[in-house]
Amino acid sequence: METLIFDLDGTLIEIARRDFQVYADILSEKGFIPLEFSEYWPLRRAKTNIRDILSRSACISDDFFSFFLSERGKRIEREDYLSLDKLFPDTLDVLRQLQSRYLCRLVTARANVQGTKQQLENLHLSDWFASIHIIQGSKIETFRKIKAIKFIIGDTENDIIPARNLGIPVIGITTGIRNKKMISSFSPDYEIDCLSEIFTLIH
Repeated sequence: METLIFDLDGTLIEIARRDFQVYADILSEKGFIPLEFSEYWPLRRAKTNIRDILSRSACISDDFFSFFLSERGKRIEREDYLSLDKLFPDTLDVLRQLQSRYLCRLVTARANVQGTKQQLENLHLSDWFASIHIIQGSKIETFRKIKAIKFIIGDTENDIIPARNLGIPVIGITTGIRNKKMISSFSPDYEIDCLSEIFTLIH
């Protein structure tokens, strides 16, 4: 049976509110005024440098920039923030339809392994995958070990570039932390704008 590999953040679950809330809380706690979500998220999706985003709220010192990166790293996978993530509306239906025809495997880069496992349970995702790989760093070695991959589906260069380096067909999805222009710049084999569009490629 052929395998489909899915990324998690931005591919199966909506992470925009978590990403924004971490940013907004750090700035607010230090007395700065964060950008509105409607301004912040398009900047993030365009891969705008974090220093440039912070400068829009007058956060310009090197010390604060270093503090922000450190603090964001501590919070971004904390369970209270993970609870802000939501399934995309079509996620479970797509996985349900694919499970009978393919081995669906999840490969996600996360530091908080136990928190990720709990989130998958809370979102009713665990049972749809033949295997779940929670890794730190590059995904390329995990991809390399999995056999009979038909497609890798992901929303960032962290999925697309390793797949291309291995000669594995890759589908870039535009629902995550990279916008359509950025996804196109990584040259995936295919692009989709929502998960259910995968059925235009898989017959």
